[in-house]
Amino acid sequence: MTFRRFFSKASVEFLRTGFCACALCFVLLSLSRAQEANIIRSVEIRGNNHLSTSTILETLALDSGVRYTSESLSTALDRLIERYALDGYLHAAIDSVSVQTDDGAASVSIVIALEEGKPTMIQEIGFNGHAAFDLATLQASFGVEEGERWSAKTLEQGIRRVLELYERKGFPFATVTIARVDVEEEPESHVAALVLRVDEGQSVRLEELTVTGNTTTRTDVIVRAARFKAGALYSSALPPLIQRRLERLLVFSSVSVPQLYVKPDGTGGLHVDVREGSPNRFDGIVGYVPSAGPHETGYFTGLIDISLRNLFGTARQLSTRWFRETQSTHEIGLRYREPWAASLPLDVEVAFFQRKQDSTFVRRMYELSADAALGDEVTIGGVVTQASVVPTELPHVPIVVESRTRSAGVFLHYDGRDNAVTPTAGVLYRTQYQAGIKQRSLGSVSRSNSTQHIALRLEYYLSVLDGQVAMASLNLRDVRVADIEHSDLLRIGGAATLRGYFEGQFVGSRALWGTVEYRVLLGDRSFAYAFLDGARIETPASAAVVGFASATKFGYGAGARLETPVGLIGVSIALGAGESFENAKLHVRIANEF
Repeated sequence: MTFRRFFSKASVEFLRTGFCACALCFVLLSLSRAQEANIIRSVEIRGNNHLSTSTILETLALDSGVRYTSESLSTALDRLIERYALDGYLHAAIDSVSVQTDDGAASVSIVIALEEGKPTMIQEIGFNGHAAFDLATLQASFGVEEGERWSAKTLEQGIRRVLELYERKGFPFATVTIARVDVEEEPESHVAALVLRVDEGQSVRLEELTVTGNTTTRTDVIVRAARFKAGALYSSALPPLIQRRLERLLVFSSVSVPQLYVKPDGTGGLHVDVREGSPNRFDGIVGYVPSAGPHETGYFTGLIDISLRNLFGTARQLSTRWFRETQSTHEIGLRYREPWAASLPLDVEVAFFQRKQDSTFVRRMYELSADAALGDEVTIGGVVTQASVVPTELPHVPIVVESRTRSAGVFLHYDGRDNAVTPTAGVLYRTQYQAGIKQRSLGSVSRSNSTQHIALRLEYYLSVLDGQVAMASLNLRDVRVADIEHSDLLRIGGAATLRGYFEGQFVGSRALWGTVEYRVLLGDRSFAYAFLDGARIETPASAAVVGFASATKFGYGAGARLETPVGLIGVSIALGAGESFENAKLHVRIANEF
């Protein structure tokens, strides 16, 4: 009895457990079959003419193998209708949708029939609520022609242009909305008359520029450099313009785009936040010149350039330069710049330069220049110089004679680069012309000749691909004087002009040189590059006594500039055309800001 009851109970439990297991298997099988039945096998489009089938399928995003649901299909169809509306087919509709089950309910095929309808063309554009501009000006700014097909993108761009027009004229709070659209049907299309409502808002006059974040640079210096004018109407072009002006001071590590604020009385102002950078700069180059023969030793050349660009927080600049070209030739220079001299929009600069040419001569030059900005990219100025040459060789070796030259000239400077340190686009152009009188003295005999000096520099930067920049530069120098001497000639060669050759290796009265570089950006201020340099140096027949002939030379190589904790470090290896690698010139440059 006990055994039977136990058996019966066990049998019931077994049957119950078995039934549950069977039921679970059935449900899982059913779900699996249901999922298989919801797999999209194909999508067919019918009735389309304006949009291609591939464009429609891409918009629907109902790819083969994707699980099908009625909700996903409905969402996809809504996207398609919106896509047609963006292209001006405002009356496009879904004519029918057929969902067919295939292969024993394993997958579905979808057939979509479209009724694209007629395109909607813009017949007329009107405005109301405007007072600052007449209707013709607003229509011209909107830029959409009558008869153009309706396009949401085109309308958005037109409204944006109208808003920019108002912002440029001092109405930063203007808004434009679509007030009414009247659509009529014609045989080939629908035509729409569009009316836009303009709410101009209040005009804003700027009364002040406030600055935060400056700890060293004086606020009045920043406001002056921004060229802010109180009482001027706000313009949307002004904030980025002020940002670029302050960035070009090269004394801040970052400058924010000035933000507009309006006071309760209706007057406005701009607020800019700056972060003090390292305005002072140490720039150094070390070059090694290998021995030219078995009985000679190599030697180092170098440059040290120190610039203090924000003396006492006033943007005054002081720089000094020392350059060793060979074992017996070196240069020194000193330069001071006073911005806004005598509270005028005029920058004045004084400079001293001296070159000792081995045991031949010493050349000293004093320079005074002044320049003024014509806008934000163009600077024009004038310069006067006085130069003297004192021979240091033995009296019976007349390589140069004592002379004094006074000259005056003008210069033009254009800087359209997007960044002064690591440009990726834009143009830099400089040109200068000077004329003067050179007075030579040989014993009791004195003789005067006219002189001319032309200088030109052009740099072009082009962003080729993301993170890659092509750069090309061209330089021209031309010195014209009747009795040309060694001290008058230009010196080409080395890290700053023609890489792959010794510093000042080629000498002439006329020089044309340039470079082509391809840079791969490695960071905000770092890049690797390959380059090709070329130069043409000419010496007139009248200077043949100097012993230098005309030449055309090329150099090439590769290098990198890297931003490190100690500053910008540049390393390049350059070879002259036809030279072997053992004659390569190595240049190391360090630029540290402090």
